[in-house]
Amino acid sequence: MTPGTVYGTRVAERLLTCTFAGPMVQPDASGEAGSLECGSLVRVDLRMDGSIIKEARYQAHGCPATLAAASEVCARVTGQGLLDAAAVSQEMVCAGIGLVPEKEYTAGIAVDALHEALGAAVAGLPAAQGVSGPAEEGSGVRPVPGGVLVGMSGGVDSAVTAMLVKEQGFRVVGITLRFWNDPRVADERSCCSPENVRRARRVAHSLGLPHISVDARSAFYDSVVEYFVAEYARGRTPNPCAKCNSRIRLGLLVDVAGRLGLERVATGHYARLVGSPPRLARGVDQSKDQSYVLAEVAPEILERMVFPLGEMRKPDVRALAAEAGLEGHSAPESQEICFVPDDDHRGFLAERLGELPGDIVDTSG
Repeated sequence: MTPGTVYGTRVAERLLTCTFAGPMVQPDASGEAGSLECGSLVRVDLRMDGSIIKEARYQAHGCPATLAAASEVCARVTGQGLLDAAAVSQEMVCAGIGLVPEKEYTAGIAVDALHEALGAAVAGLPAAQGVSGPAEEGSGVRPVPGGVLVGMSGGVDSAVTAMLVKEQGFRVVGITLRFWNDPRVADERSCCSPENVRRARRVAHSLGLPHISVDARSAFYDSVVEYFVAEYARGRTPNPCAKCNSRIRLGLLVDVAGRLGLERVATGHYARLVGSPPRLARGVDQSKDQSYVLAEVAPEILERMVFPLGEMRKPDVRALAAEAGLEGHSAPESQEICFVPDDDHRGFLAERLGELPGDIVDTSG
C-alpha cells in the first residue's frame, strides 16, 4: 500500500516542499481549530500589511494529512488579499493535495483555523469613518466598487439573498457573526451554532463567494443575553432579536463592510426600505414580515442596508434555493431564542436568577 492511498496523492509532496511550518513571532492574527482529543489540531498565524497577507505559518498536531492540509492553506493565502483568502474552501484544499475521502475532514480543520485567523484580521483593519461608506483610500483597504456584504446565518433566506445579490452583478462577500449561546444548544435552528457557521461558509463558497466569520460573542452576551435576563427579573418580556439587530448585528455588519471597503450590507430579512431617504416598511409576505425586529435600528444604518427578500414570499424563496441546489434549502425555521437550550426559557432564567415566586398582576391590578 502506497502513502497516497492512505492520505492523498500529493500529501508527501506538500510536506517535502513545505516552508510554512513553525510558530510566528507576534502574528497580527491567529486562529485555531480541532483538538488534541480528536487527534487533529491546527493553528494558523498571519502577518498582515493592510488587507494583504504577507506571511502565513502553521503549527499542527495530527496525521500527515492534517499537516499537509495546514501547509496547503498557508501556501494558498500567502501574498493574497484578505478577501481572496476568504474564498479558500475545504474543496480547494482537498483537491490541492489530492486527499482521499477518509481524510477530507483534515482539510476542514485547517480551513476552520484559517477562517478563525481571517476573522481576527478583519477586526484589525482600520475602521471606516462613520457609517456613510467604506474606508477611505490610504487606509490600507481598497474600496470595492459595487461591493455588498451579505449576512449569512446558514439558513435558506440568507443563502438566497447572497445568490440574488450576486446575480444582480454586485461583488458579494458573505459574513457570519458568531454570537454567544449556551454550550448545550445543538439545534440546527440556532443561528449561533458552529455547524450553521460552517454551512454558511460552504454555501458562500459554493456560490463562488469569499466568506468571513467575526467573533461577536462577548458583545452579544453583554448587550443581549444580560438584557434578556434583566428584563425578566424586572417582570417585563424582552425581545432579544430586536435588541440584537439594533445593538449588535446590523451596526457590526456596517462596520465590517466599511473595514473591507464594501458599499452596502444585505440581509435576508423580510422587510423593505421605501422613500428617500429610505425608511423601514413591512415585507410583502405578511406572514413572514420582520420589520418589527428592525424597528429600533438607527436610520443612518438602515440607509446602508438592502433587503432583497422584502418583495418576495417564503415559498418562492425556498423554491429558488431548491432549484439552485443550495445547501440548507429545507432547513427548519429559526424562530426561537437562539441562545437558549431546548427552548427552555424557565430553566435558563432559573439558573441565573434562582426561584422568584410572585403574583401575576394584570393591568387592573
